[in-house]
Amino acid sequence: MKIPSPIRRGAAWRIQFMFCGERYSATFDTPIECKDWAARKIVQLKDDQKRIDAGGLPQHTLSELLTIYRDKVSIHKKGGQVERLRINAFMRNNPQLSATHLEQITPQMLTAWRNQRMAEVSESTARRDLNTISSAFTYAVKDLYWLKENPFLRVRRPKSAKPRHRRVTPDDVDRVLAELEYERGSVPTNVRHFTAWCFLFAIGTGMRTSEILRLTWQDVYPRYVRLHDAKNGYGRDVPLSKDMRDLIELVRGISGDVVIPISRDSVKNVFSRATKRAGIEGLIFKDSRHEAATNLSKKMDAMSLAKTTGHRDLKTLLNVYYNPTGDDLADLLD
Repeated sequence: MKIPSPIRRGAAWRIQFMFCGERYSATFDTPIECKDWAARKIVQLKDDQKRIDAGGLPQHTLSELLTIYRDKVSIHKKGGQVERLRINAFMRNNPQLSATHLEQITPQMLTAWRNQRMAEVSESTARRDLNTISSAFTYAVKDLYWLKENPFLRVRRPKSAKPRHRRVTPDDVDRVLAELEYERGSVPTNVRHFTAWCFLFAIGTGMRTSEILRLTWQDVYPRYVRLHDAKNGYGRDVPLSKDMRDLIELVRGISGDVVIPISRDSVKNVFSRATKRAGIEGLIFKDSRHEAATNLSKKMDAMSLAKTTGHRDLKTLLNVYYNPTGDDLADLLD
């Protein structure tokens, strides 16, 4: 196989080639480094292919697997940025395990890493870390053919966190709006006001922060908004009450294409600081979605509610996001 010629890209040099239908590429400072990398990579790929054809397994380290998974799989996921950070942290904090050849990694080694991680962070965080690394091993089994079995299949996963049952009270809303210096019915003029607007809109619609901030004016209809690519990969129409339609009108014309011109990090940070300054304990922005699901359930049947919130699994909707109080349930009997 002939080594291709590097191509200059600004101050750097880039080289790429195809092997068995897969594209491989890299960028270096000089064309010599490009050709050297390509020559070594082609030899490795050919050696891997010979091993696979002979019924064996190619020899790669966990670091090599995680790097490929990060750059070829994570990059296409909605939560890819967080996943890539998680993978980088794993390789940085576990150099010995990362340098181990895949076929030498045992469930006992992974269990020891899991136990160490659980001593450092919450069970939920440890579970997310484990799921990410396990997905990379599955990719090695099913797509790269570097392994015959995922060793994580014999490792117990940390328990999932219990569903949150924090309701958003009218007092919570008033205190948040006061801290953000936003008055209901007014036109937002700064990041603090837009954050308050998003909070009210989330409570009224059940939309996620990312869904609200990706909303464009082309997606806004007289009585609903259309989401094209939600977290679960499916679009949906979210109905708007009169109050929500009034909120929409407050921000019409402020920005060009998007309805709310601020970032997700801005909403998260501004809201977190506001609740802390207001002395509100245990409230996070996501609780607005729980509150919305509970309130909307009084006006919609379960199937309509699931369509509105975007839940394809009614079990998750009812057990995680629908949080009625004892009084709420008693009211249904009267």
